[in-house]
Amino acid sequence: MNILVNKDISYKQMEQALGLMPNAIGEAFGMDISFNPLKTVHLVTGVISGQYPANFFAVAVENDEVIGFMGGYLESYAFADYSFAQDIIAYVVPNKRDSQAYLELSKAFEVWAKGMGAKAIRGLLTNSDNAQKTADAAIRYGYKKVGIIITKDFGEQL
Repeated sequence: MNILVNKDISYKQMEQALGLMPNAIGEAFGMDISFNPLKTVHLVTGVISGQYPANFFAVAVENDEVIGFMGGYLESYAFADYSFAQDIIAYVVPNKRDSQAYLELSKAFEVWAKGMGAKAIRGLLTNSDNAQKTADAAIRYGYKKVGIIITKDFGEQL
């Protein structure tokens, strides 16, 4: 398996990753959120082209096929000189979830984050059926469970 990051990702690999995106969005955020392909293509191509240097995108490739991806960005804390990397989404195709893909994507994100000067990585595990399994794996990889995420869904009220 190969992990390719940002500018090392080919057009073909980007297309394959984008093809997986609707399932990834559905798993991560619930099927109530509609996938916006234009926003997604804009962001991913911007990261790969170098237009958004504070953003990260990596793909896991096996036998010339993208089997997973991870996206994130660098953020600065509003009240202190402290930057951290935040993941946006990570996805591995179901039949490869027992592979090392997620671990290797996470390692690539860590290398990128350290290189960008981040002091930490934050991961949000939201509405996913795999959230606990992902959290357990992250803890095995040296992450700590801290805090609680709360949300208020406005639904159709807006």
